[in-house]
This record gives sequence, C-alpha cells and structure tokens, in this order.
Amino acid sequence: MQKRISPQCLADESAAWSTVRTIPNSRTVAIDLVGELAEAMHAYRWAKDEIEQVRLAFTEASTNAIVHGNRNERNATIEVRLLCNQDRVEIKITDQGLGFDPTQVPDPRSPEHLHVPGGRGVFLMRELMCEVVYGDRGNEVTMKKRRTQRPKKKAWMRQAT
Repeated sequence: MQKRISPQCLADESAAWSTVRTIPNSRTVAIDLVGELAEAMHAYRWAKDEIEQVRLAFTEASTNAIVHGNRNERNATIEVRLLCNQDRVEIKITDQGLGFDPTQVPDPRSPEHLHVPGGRGVFLMRELMCEVVYGDRGNEVTMKKRRTQRPKKKAWMRQAT
C-alpha cells in the first residue's frame, strides 16, 4: 500500500518528508520507493524536470547497488535513506558489497568508451545531482540536489497589493 503525502504536513516550511528503509535487492522495490520520493517532491511543488532528474539518479544508484554492489544476490539488502523538503533532496544508498573506487570509473564521453554499452550511471548521477559523495568503502553513495526552480504561487496564495 502506497502512502499519500498529506499537504497539511508540508505546510510548515521547516518540515521535511523522510524515510529510512532496508529493502530487498530488487529493482521493483527500489522503483516503488523512488515513486514515494517523487510524490513528496511533487507535494513540495518541485518542478517536473527536477523530479525526473532525481528519479533517474536514484534509479542509477539503486541499480548499481543491486547489480554491482550486491551482485544480484537474492538475499542481500540495501539501506535507503531519503529526505525531501522545499529546498533540497538527499538520498543515501548503502549496499552490502565490497565497494569500489569511483575515481577509477572511466569517463563514458571518452572516445574509447563511446560505444561501450553501460557504464554511464555514475556519470549521470554526477550530472543530475548537485553533490555525489561515496563513502570510504565505496559501498555507500550520498546524493544531494538543491532546488533550482521556485514554484509559482497560485492566485489564491498571492497577497493583494
């Protein structure tokens, strides 16, 4: 059952929607979870393109955790921490794998990698989010996005002059 984000709970500007979940090593479950984050962003009136950027970065990071970190192991899990408010989104994904060195990931724009299938996830995450930081072991990624587009106030919210 999917939770609906109540606009009343978002009325306080200092409030934030957040969740911490340990999920199975499943892309389907990850997609459902990013749907909840997208719904929270929508409730905070983030622009559609920013919501889709965050959705894509989350999908890439969770896929990397499932496929590369946990090596598609059915019994493995991923810990996901999500936070969203009117100004920022934070995503932290931790897998149970051995980790990797993100500085060793080749640039997919280099001529020798242009025709290689795959290998663009880390690049996309860095392009779409404001900040991407890997933990020391390389099995944890934290991504942050700051809102760049302010929502337009609805006519009934504007003050009379």
